[in-house]
Amino acid sequence: MRPFVSELVGSVRQRAPAMLALLTVAAGLEIGSRSFAGPLPAAALLLLALALAARLDEAGAAAIAAVLVAKGLDPGLAVAVLAFGPLTRTGLTRALSARGRLRGAVALAIECAAAAIAARLLSVWGVLTGAPAAAEQVLQSAGAGLGAQVAASPLAAACAFVLAALALATLWSVGVRGWFAPLRHGPGVV
Repeated sequence: MRPFVSELVGSVRQRAPAMLALLTVAAGLEIGSRSFAGPLPAAALLLLALALAARLDEAGAAAIAAVLVAKGLDPGLAVAVLAFGPLTRTGLTRALSARGRLRGAVALAIECAAAAIAARLLSVWGVLTGAPAAAEQVLQSAGAGLGAQVAASPLAAACAFVLAALALATLWSVGVRGWFAPLRHGPGVV
């Protein structure tokens, strides 16, 4: 039982700062923006932010992507951008970069292009047609009060409470500066 608890605490210690930051960004996007469709520079900036978020933590980036899909982003494009983050952390890309920057850049461009083509095919084939409705349904209760959210899903509330307690325990044990160290030093290699 002890190795499981220490592994869970270690995982929370590693991922909690990035997850908290990205969930805060997702909440800000949910409240602060009306739709994804807008001026091209703003849309490009949101896609770049989503790619950087995917590099930090996939789960937090998925929350941002769900908000953007509910606001009008093409789900296939969201899948492609979510794939870019982990691709930039892979050991293969770093190994090729060690042999030469050009080789690493070409490998990363090929991987990202393959992800974009696969995501576009998902959109064209209609596999992701229900994604905006699903994202809207998931985010529908986000505007409700805390009591209503707990009453709607007590198990999710209990899980959130346990994870928040673990995050606070790790924050207490390593201090604020140590807790946010993963954000300062960037994500590790997958």
